[in-house]
Amino acid sequence: MNNKILLTGATGFVGSHLAKELFRQDWDPCILRRKDSNRARIRSNLDDLLPPFHEYEVDLLDAKNLTKTIA
Repeated sequence: MNNKILLTGATGFVGSHLAKELFRQDWDPCILRRKDSNRARIRSNLDDLLPPFHEYEVDLLDAKNLTKTIA
């Protein structure tokens, strides 16, 4: 996998299915999550993804930290 894509909302139903489909199509999703996101739910929704996905905790309203994370 060498095609990276930024994905928000991966804790939800649609986002988790999108992440799985992106993996199937040889994309490498980088998942952004909020600090208060339910990590257990992320893992249960995405537990069958191989290889392990990249996960970053970032507030989308914090432009400085978001820019740093994306870079």
